[in-house]
Amino acid sequence: MNTKNIIWIRILALFLALLFVVELILAGLARVNYSAADYKDGELENMAVYIEENDAYLSSGFLSRMREVAQTLKTPQSFEEFYLLASVHIADQDYKQASEDLEQCITMYTGDDSGLAELLLKQGCLKALDDRWEEAQRYFQRATELDGTADQQWMLLAESAFRNSDYEKCISALKKCEELTSLTPKQYTLLISAALDTADYDEALRASAAALKQEDCDKGTVYYLRARAYYALEDYEAARAEATAALEAGGTYYDNMYLKAATYEREKDYNAILSILMEMLDAGVDDDTLLEKALQCALETDNFEAEEKLIPQILATDITEERYTALLTTLAIARLTLAKYAEAEETIDGYLSEHEPTAQLLYLRGICRMNLEEYLDASEDFSAVIEQNTLVDESRYNRAVCYLHLERDYYAIADLNEVITRNRNTELVKQATELLNQIQ
Repeated sequence: MNTKNIIWIRILALFLALLFVVELILAGLARVNYSAADYKDGELENMAVYIEENDAYLSSGFLSRMREVAQTLKTPQSFEEFYLLASVHIADQDYKQASEDLEQCITMYTGDDSGLAELLLKQGCLKALDDRWEEAQRYFQRATELDGTADQQWMLLAESAFRNSDYEKCISALKKCEELTSLTPKQYTLLISAALDTADYDEALRASAAALKQEDCDKGTVYYLRARAYYALEDYEAARAEATAALEAGGTYYDNMYLKAATYEREKDYNAILSILMEMLDAGVDDDTLLEKALQCALETDNFEAEEKLIPQILATDITEERYTALLTTLAIARLTLAKYAEAEETIDGYLSEHEPTAQLLYLRGICRMNLEEYLDASEDFSAVIEQNTLVDESRYNRAVCYLHLERDYYAIADLNEVITRNRNTELVKQATELLNQIQ
């Protein structure tokens, strides 16, 4: 074999080695942004082989000799000269110039379809490296049209199509690749994600079932994707089962727990939602959105224990003064309901020491003090509420109770008569009448 042929064989080998690098970069760039980055970077299986070969070229000085030859090409004319220049520019990571050189090669090429397809494939890789994914997809598409017998062509087309949000093309390319060879687990993950993005849930479930049969499958991710498919199909029980399997397989805790909560939200099972969200918060998940959602569920289900636990955490965040007052009032009510009168009184005292008193908080503190047998202070709170012309009947009745404990029957009777006369609350009038009869 003559020297010239040896040089061109080595150039071709170097270009093939480059293609391995391009695949690796594509694998890194073509990430599936479906919720929690379901399609993850993978290591190229023949990366070690590439490194060995590339090191051999560099150590032998082959690349430096290529540069020397390239420098003599002032005005390249032939296919071989442009190909040589493209190889050198690729080695120097000047992908834009390499692409221009290779375009000349494509224009000048006169060989068979398989050779042209190889050039188009390399050009697509260079476009991808230059972040020109739409152009890359067009070159990959042309390559598969000329020679669609290599699974690598279809895989690169699929990755570029996904990058361009052309999910239908991505799916068809991956299916073609699947016909030619077995897909890797990561390729199946790409197929599943594309199917989800096109609402092709049956295909997502089929591909995920195939992926789970492979030994090196990332089961945590695949089970999670299956859960999303079942969720979209409104099969919430199946979605929860898949999410649980994902957690058991090491899947992302936040995404799977949140998905399970979402299934219960569709079923309006607020107790179940609250249970999951509280578990997530107890596990250390730092997310203000979870706090808010959990509180909504607690309020919906009158879960005062949860309210008492959640509200102080929300109060510590950056919220408006109006919301702060509303939440503190809710916290006081929760503690009152739980018969934690001292804690409730302390909560209200802390707020009133720095803010203008509201009728509702004064009323609640009066209830606390009455239950703590602090009748004089309680009566003063109820008097302050009455002065604001709010909760008048309720405050008069409670103040009457306090007056009775303070042995001020005259004032108690006056309040009770006022409650009966106003006759705004039938149940309260009944209670006031019964209490008045006891006194008299």
